[in-house]
Amino acid sequence: MNTLLFIQASPNGEESYSISAAQSFISEYLKHNPSLKMEIINLFDEKIPAYDKNAVEGRMALRKDELSHPAAVAWKQIEAICQEFMDASVYVFAVPMWNFGIPYALKQYIDNIFQPGMTFGSDPEKGLVGLMQGKKAFVAYARGSAY
Repeated sequence: MNTLLFIQASPNGEESYSISAAQSFISEYLKHNPSLKMEIINLFDEKIPAYDKNAVEGRMALRKDELSHPAAVAWKQIEAICQEFMDASVYVFAVPMWNFGIPYALKQYIDNIFQPGMTFGSDPEKGLVGLMQGKKAFVAYARGSAY
């Protein structure tokens, strides 16, 4: 649980402004938190599963033992991605401006980790509630080019 998860949402690697800014932050942060272990997820290098029909079937199934094989495989992938995310204690996102928004790979990742009963729940009085209390996050959001 003593992990800094560095989520890189840029395909530009060392040429990315957002990754460079995030690395500067991480360097200073780790000086003050030397016990943290860093893990890196580059969303353009990883095979983030599509949130497709099988994934939806897995999410909606009340009994996971009754899933079709494709849905069971899809759901196991989502559980693994979600667990990796939930196990971290600090998150650093390197996010480039992408068509005035976020990269599709980051949206796909968010779709995978935003799961009821894992990262959020529902309260009859409050509505949706986060289940990952006490964690810290930093977002390095940068742009290049002329905009």
